[in-house]
Amino acid sequence: MNSLTTIWDSQVAADSLSELIEITVEGCDKLVTLFPPGTACSFQNLEVLEIRRCSALEVVYEIEENAGSDLPGLVAVTKLKKLSLTDLANLQHIWRTDPRGILRFQNLSSVSVMGCSSLGYLFHASVAKALIQLVKLKVKDSSLEVIVAKDKGVPPASTLEFVFPRATKLELSDLPQLKSFYPGKYISRWPSLRKLMISKSNKVAIFAFDSKKSKAITRSGSQAEQPLFLVDKVHAPYATLSPLEYENYRHTLDEQDRNNEIFLVTYFECKMGIMNDEASAG
Repeated sequence: MNSLTTIWDSQVAADSLSELIEITVEGCDKLVTLFPPGTACSFQNLEVLEIRRCSALEVVYEIEENAGSDLPGLVAVTKLKKLSLTDLANLQHIWRTDPRGILRFQNLSSVSVMGCSSLGYLFHASVAKALIQLVKLKVKDSSLEVIVAKDKGVPPASTLEFVFPRATKLELSDLPQLKSFYPGKYISRWPSLRKLMISKSNKVAIFAFDSKKSKAITRSGSQAEQPLFLVDKVHAPYATLSPLEYENYRHTLDEQDRNNEIFLVTYFECKMGIMNDEASAG
């Protein structure tokens, strides 16, 4: 399998693989693109996609720009539920171009990305806005600068809203280049989030607590412009923060707010904060 450069070409019949439910690709070291242009719509029933240890892979979905312009209104909704990408050192894009107008991935419930050292972002904004079924998102040991990239043609002053109504677990680990969730103005809502794990991602601010205040604090104590989360001020007795994170977020509050309890999520674990506190205590 090491010499395999193509699994299927762009001439694959639309119905020839339409019943395929699961694809696992592993150890194909010469494979550059998994789905060439014109093939992705042939896999609308695909539910599980796992790719591991393909050192040359650069693109998962190669979608031609403006490919959907000839068929306005004709958009394929994929059944993909699980996407797992592991040890893909050369992966640069899951979708090279915005799949909006061609494919929708609104059934994705589990996304895991680990060991992708050339990947700069995870989702296009149009994809992220459609992830209403997302339950678990895990990103580890990768080079991401943002989780969600800007779509072309978005006005600089516009504010996007990302809502993940079913997401219960978010894990971000070993992401030394991560700076923000989205590079523009945005609001993200995670009403079902129960477990948040963030470690070894020192360039990003985790949260801020007032939409009128732009200041947010990173774990290193420096000021950052764009936090991962903007948390509404809610009185609740169940917030759990590490000591270091607690001190960091207090710097974003005025004196009156410091007397209020802030509800972030039911369960919050920040490994980097815990390790730093243990080291300083020792």
